[in-house]
Amino acid sequence: MTTKKNSLEAQQAAQWRAIEPLLPEIIKRGVACLLAAKEPTSEMGLSGKAPKPKRKDADPIDEIIDWENLPNAELLEHSSDPALAERLRRSMEAFEIFNQSSSFKLAPTPSALASHADAGTDYAKMWLAKNGHHDRLKAYLDELGFSDFGAASQGNRVALAKAGVKSARQLFKWSEAAYGEYQW
Repeated sequence: MTTKKNSLEAQQAAQWRAIEPLLPEIIKRGVACLLAAKEPTSEMGLSGKAPKPKRKDADPIDEIIDWENLPNAELLEHSSDPALAERLRRSMEAFEIFNQSSSFKLAPTPSALASHADAGTDYAKMWLAKNGHHDRLKAYLDELGFSDFGAASQGNRVALAKAGVKSARQLFKWSEAAYGEYQW
């Protein structure tokens, strides 16, 4: 119970640190929106009400945070769509860096990326397709010598077993030089 409470408090503290410098601008925009809400705008429906968010878990903070430059430790505290997308991007980058210097290669398949980024495999597939990375990934797998995702997944299992680990997370992390130190 205490661990959950400490984790929640740490997450809340990280969120406040991220938005604290932006509070004056947030308040200014909020007041402007309230004043403007007296008359319907193009963003409002005919009823004069603002449209509902597209997702239940949409959080206004997601649009304020600079996910690409957020330190690793803070990124791990978030699980929103933008945070997961950034985790996957960093994991893809980590696979490429690892493969440049390793004697064996690991394929960044959707399941391997999801495992490394602590995201769902379906989310990783959607992210790859949505951001045009799918074709790039296929070309990269060809460069590594894998004919398809199945062969790449099998190659990963064999390479990880030879290395004596179960997951790529045990071999490499996101760039700490670029995004700061952290613990999985």
